[in-house]
Amino acid sequence: MSTIDIYSDGYSSGTRHRKVFFSGKAVIFILLLLLGIVGLEIFSQLVFAPAVSIKKVEVAVSPELGMTEAEISELSGVKGGESFYDVDPAEIEDRLMSFAPISKAVVRKKFPATIVMTVTGRQPFAHSFIMSGGISVPVTMDKEGVIYQIGNTNFDSRLPVVSGFDFDEIQLGARLPETIIPYFSRLEAVREAVPVLFNQISEIKFDRRKDDLFDVVLYPANSNIRIRTNLDMDEALLRKIFTVLDVVEKNGMLGKTDELDFRTGRVIYRVKEK
Repeated sequence: MSTIDIYSDGYSSGTRHRKVFFSGKAVIFILLLLLGIVGLEIFSQLVFAPAVSIKKVEVAVSPELGMTEAEISELSGVKGGESFYDVDPAEIEDRLMSFAPISKAVVRKKFPATIVMTVTGRQPFAHSFIMSGGISVPVTMDKEGVIYQIGNTNFDSRLPVVSGFDFDEIQLGARLPETIIPYFSRLEAVREAVPVLFNQISEIKFDRRKDDLFDVVLYPANSNIRIRTNLDMDEALLRKIFTVLDVVEKNGMLGKTDELDFRTGRVIYRVKEK
């Protein structure tokens, strides 16, 4: 019987060099096993994988998106019949996310022949108006500052109007500056915690100072007084604002006050010019 010597150069547990012997039959068995694995992989890729195709597409879509399962399937590009192994869920997710009204898309494969898609639509946070061809066109944006509806007919008067931004053209997926988004997130937290407080805001105007630095001018729903703040906003500040407004009204100062400035720790009253 032939043997193959394999030498070890190191020491183990204080022993000297060892000789390890494998029989020729063992080596041949290992080689045949490896060849079998490679052959099985080739067979799988050339014969088995192409035979396993997508036969079913399952779609779960949130109601606010206003789209049917069939429309989502068409948007995804999955028609059925594609090779199960060739379909890339990440590519499908990117294709779906390129559609502005979709905020999240999760795609997974379910063996042996199913694609499962879960799609969530954007939630309206505010409206705005963009001039196009001399006409003011309403748009809707979410809390991430993404414009996902243009010329929509379901204008919700309970949502604030955002102003202070100019767009060269109306385009789905356009975004407000990144510095604005944390402000929206904090206001969204107020809306979730105390919706009545959030609903008292009629308009949010962003007054650009330079580059992407802004002051914020709030217009309350039931007052003509402007409220000037910086980009720091939370429930406590909003409560303070409306408490001060209530004091101004009770003291008969509504007609004299033009603006309340909350950008510093103190409230600054600015009276109307005569």
